[in-house]
Amino acid sequence: MSFEHRGRVVPAGSRRRGLAWILALLPLAGAATPAQDVVLTARPGLCILQDVDARRCVMGVELAWRGPPAEYCLYSSVAPAPLHCWETAAQGEWHTRLDSGQDVAYWLQRPRVRERLAQVTVRVLSLAQRRPERRRRRHAWAPL
Repeated sequence: MSFEHRGRVVPAGSRRRGLAWILALLPLAGAATPAQDVVLTARPGLCILQDVDARRCVMGVELAWRGPPAEYCLYSSVAPAPLHCWETAAQGEWHTRLDSGQDVAYWLQRPRVRERLAQVTVRVLSLAQRRPERRRRRHAWAPL
């Protein structure tokens, strides 16, 4: 059996071999590195300062992570030392108090290794900083 491809007759067996090579290499194309396996989330991920006089966001933050079993340490952009470390764990949670006037980044890394495996940022927004958006005025007879 054969088929025609771009004007050439190709034996069916060669097509199967090509497909076999593609299927054999497919796992390598999507091979995950350890950094891709680790997931870190923060709840809530946003603090909105509604009071004009408020300069700092003060709230509780729940950080949760999961990944392959290993040693992990949780760091923050507002503290030089790790917030918490886990030994041979595949998941973990940590509750912390956020007291900041700017965005705070949290990340996981292995002890004695500088590579950040996962990172999440808790944003701090102020309604006082938000500039009013310019709105287009429409005539009463203009279609919406």
